[in-house]
Amino acid sequence: MNMQLLSYLPILILILLILLLVWLPLSAAFSAVPLRLEKGKTCLLDREVVSWSTEVSRSEPFLVERMAMEAGASATVAFKVAQAYRACNPNNLPADVLVGVMKVESDMNPKEKSYAGARGLMQLLPSTFRIYADRYPHLFKKKDIYDPFENTCAGLLYLNDNYSAWASHVQDRKMAIDLAVASYLTGVGNLKNRGYAERIYENNNYVSYYLNRVLRSARNTIQAVVQ
Repeated sequence: MNMQLLSYLPILILILLILLLVWLPLSAAFSAVPLRLEKGKTCLLDREVVSWSTEVSRSEPFLVERMAMEAGASATVAFKVAQAYRACNPNNLPADVLVGVMKVESDMNPKEKSYAGARGLMQLLPSTFRIYADRYPHLFKKKDIYDPFENTCAGLLYLNDNYSAWASHVQDRKMAIDLAVASYLTGVGNLKNRGYAERIYENNNYVSYYLNRVLRSARNTIQAVVQ
């Protein structure tokens, strides 16, 4: 009898291993936090992701591409935007920050040029673009300000620099990102020196107006993607 039971032992061990392999992914999925966007619609927010607005987990495949296309980019441009997001984002800023700024700045047009000379998706001045192209030559092979990857990369690095400048002054990550976005319009120095850093939420000046436009564009895009 004991020998007969021992003969079944390898089968029992195999069954236990299979159950364990099935249970682990399920337990990880159920540990996520439900994020409610509006009545009747939910998505999952990874506990490790620090959200700016209503961002879903950035581990979801093709999230950035779908966000860029939802905002109005072509499939080719969206692919380049997503490449830049993954390669040029040392502070791991949420994807909706990038897409929100891009939507407000150029309406997702890689050939956009302003009367002030700002160019491309992120509406960078050539002098700003050259700073990042010279600093990170491995990321800027073409040195083409209209190239969707390189323009997005330079703009995102500039946003990251703004964030780093504010992160040492404020405790809250969301506020540091808000200040970084506002600084994209004015520059960090101007935002500090002109007193706008304390007024970005007042809704009665051009800086708060810009921030609200970016937030609105970001939220509209992410909500459309997770529907």
